[in-house]
Amino acid sequence: PYAQIGFINQSQRTEVIQKTLCPTWDQTLIFSNVELYGEPNEIYHDPPNILIELFDKDEYGVPDFLGRVQCSPIVRLIPDEINPIVKLKWFQIKRGKDNAGELLAAFELFLLPEVNDEKRMPPYPSKRGSLFIVPDLIRPELVRTGIEILCWGVRNMKTFMLSDIDCPQVIFEVAGQQVESTIIKNAKKTPNFDKPLLFLDVMLPKDDLYAPTMNIKVKDHRSFGRKPIVGFHIIKSLELFRCDPTAPSLTLIQTAKCIEAHTSLSTNDFVIPMVKKKKNKHRKEHTHSPKLKFASTNETIDLTKNETEIKVIDKKTMRKRVKQFLKKCKSPVIKPESKLEKIQKAILKISQYYQSVPVNQV
Repeated sequence: PYAQIGFINQSQRTEVIQKTLCPTWDQTLIFSNVELYGEPNEIYHDPPNILIELFDKDEYGVPDFLGRVQCSPIVRLIPDEINPIVKLKWFQIKRGKDNAGELLAAFELFLLPEVNDEKRMPPYPSKRGSLFIVPDLIRPELVRTGIEILCWGVRNMKTFMLSDIDCPQVIFEVAGQQVESTIIKNAKKTPNFDKPLLFLDVMLPKDDLYAPTMNIKVKDHRSFGRKPIVGFHIIKSLELFRCDPTAPSLTLIQTAKCIEAHTSLSTNDFVIPMVKKKKNKHRKEHTHSPKLKFASTNETIDLTKNETEIKVIDKKTMRKRVKQFLKKCKSPVIKPESKLEKIQKAILKISQYYQSVPVNQV
């Protein structure tokens, strides 16, 4: 894509950046000797708008229109003045009534001093080839950033152009650089990627306000060399995922290894002391034996030798105790009555009833 900038009766355009949806032009366009009619104070309060139109250049045919945006510049009647400080701002790009993206830019309009005036225009910014780059006062501070991506797999992919998605591939793009995942040969059988870990080494702005978005695209590799884009997602801010590499942090694998290391006993391992329960609670024995100290997480526990016992419970002993406990808790099983027992109970009830009925004497 490229941007076409128009102001009054002049027009310029940026360079074309290939194969990206988030281009970083890093370019300054200078419109010299622009004629404006009116008083300087009127122009200061109501400057003319700048029109920016964005296009996507194709190899064949006319460039595709992406959207446009109108911006107002900061007017400087005195070229040497600093206030207000120019900062890059985000401007909403429109395509009709729909939002078509955002533009990060800054605009200034200078009143040219007279020939005999001591005031001078600010110097031109440095060049990159034949193009002027963004001045250092406006340019955001860049920091080398490493982005680790865990691309596990795809799920619930809908059909595209009346055909299933069998060979997907995910592409991550940040600041003009991209990394591609491996291609899944059959998404129905194995929907996960062979190599899920990806890495990007990019220069990103230190301030999250100027940071670019992360674009995630999904391609489907089909017959005859077709690679249509079947899915798209944008992560606007990476601030939630930012972490300090110097800070001590453990991954899941490292924590699991630490837990296993602590569970296996050694000479340097710490064992929690278990206190013995005395049978006779009323009897109290006061002994003056030396005390032992156990340190765990900056805390000390003082216990005597007679009151401590180190117990290490294995898995087998734990299972035996659980089985014994379940046997004790089981209630006696009541067997269902058979038909013969039911008939015998009914006969006994009938006989008891007839015995209780009084007999009339004749």
